[in-house]
Amino acid sequence: MMTPLPDMTTLFDQLGLDSSQDAIEAFFRHNHLDQGDDVSEADFLSFEQRLTLARMRDDDAEWAELVDTMESLLHKNN
Repeated sequence: MMTPLPDMTTLFDQLGLDSSQDAIEAFFRHNHLDQGDDVSEADFLSFEQRLTLARMRDDDAEWAELVDTMESLLHKNN
């Protein structure tokens, strides 16, 4: 059986964040990264969340793509 690819909702669930559509939109509206900053070092995330993102990026290609998307969206909101 194939498992579905992770999406932003499942990423937020994995990070222990509210994964409702409204909460995800609010997260990107209120949090920003400067160009060149890495999401795994974002000060608006807990140590555990940053560590999880770093591990996802290093260990799992499917999650890594989603982490990159999250980072890109946080850069766009600058």
